[in-house]
Amino acid sequence: GGVMGFLSQVFENVYDAWAYIDPSGAMSVSRASLFQSLHQLGISPPPSFLSALLQDTSLSSPSSSQSDMIQVESFLRVASWHPLPAGGAELDALLDASWEKRQHTADVAMRASQARRSQGAQL
Repeated sequence: GGVMGFLSQVFENVYDAWAYIDPSGAMSVSRASLFQSLHQLGISPPPSFLSALLQDTSLSSPSSSQSDMIQVESFLRVASWHPLPAGGAELDALLDASWEKRQHTADVAMRASQARRSQGAQL
């Protein structure tokens, strides 16, 4: 259930979800744009989801003054509903593959969220 349950219904994997959320390919997004992307899908993430993201972000880069920015690695760790590779080249390749099909992913995601809304589903 929750955010991961919904993302897993809409996206093939968490990398596709990230490609949808990070349209510029910057590997980080502001809290505001993360929430905007999730709201477009009809998801209102619970505070626990955001606090887990922010906690992971501050643990992985404690010196970062970018506390408003959610890093790709933090999103993958917190939001994933499947095992993740250790990182490095394998992770880059998975993110690249998702990036290349982003437009298709976005179309599918918007259709799925419209279907959910028409059923009156809420998260």
